[in-house]
Amino acid sequence: MAAKHNIGIMIPSAHFEDTPAPKELLDHFHAAEELGFHSLWAMERFSHQDASVLHPFTTLAWAAGATSRMELGTAVALATLRHPVVLAKTAATLDYISEGRLTFGISLGGRPEDFAALGVPIQQRPRRLEETITILRSLWGGQEVSFQGRHFTVEGRFSGPRPASPGGIPILLGGNAEPLYKRVATMGDGWLPGAISTWMPSQFQEG
Repeated sequence: MAAKHNIGIMIPSAHFEDTPAPKELLDHFHAAEELGFHSLWAMERFSHQDASVLHPFTTLAWAAGATSRMELGTAVALATLRHPVVLAKTAATLDYISEGRLTFGISLGGRPEDFAALGVPIQQRPRRLEETITILRSLWGGQEVSFQGRHFTVEGRFSGPRPASPGGIPILLGGNAEPLYKRVATMGDGWLPGAISTWMPSQFQEG
C-alpha cells in the first residue's frame, strides 16, 4: 500500500503589492478545504520594509471559523519575541476555538529587523526559546507554575482556556541550523524545515 502524504498550503499572508481583499482570503480558505488540503499555515513578521504581513493568529482564527476539517499551523511564529504567558494564552485560545486543530510551529527568529522593532537583543534568542517552551508546556498542562529563568519569571496558574489537543498543542521547531536539530530532539514534537538546499539530503542520511 502506498504511503499517505498530508499536504498543507500556506495562507497568502505576506504581500509585496496590494493585500488581498478579505473575500479573497476567505475564498482561499474555502477552496483549500474543498480541494482536500490537509492543513493551512501562516507566517509571522514584525518588520518588513517591502511587504505587508498579516498577523498569523488573527488570520488563523478567521480560518478556523471558515473551515471544519483542515489542521491549522504557524510556520513559523516568532516565539522569542513574545512573553511566554501571552503566547501560551494566544495559542491555547486558537487551539480551543478550532477544536484541537492547531500545530504550533515556532522558531528562534533570524531577522535582525524583527528584534530591533521590539527592542529585544538578538543574541538572547536561544535561551529565550528554551525558557519559552518550558513555560508553554507547564501552563498548558494546568500546573501551578513557578519559573525563574534568565529572561522570564512566571508565577501562578494559567487562566485558560486549556488547549483542546490531548497532551497539549504539538510544538514544531522551524529552521535549518545545527543547534536547532538538537533542540528538536530534546524539546520539540517535530521539525519544520526552511528552504531546502542541495547539501541537505546527504546530511539527513548521515543523521
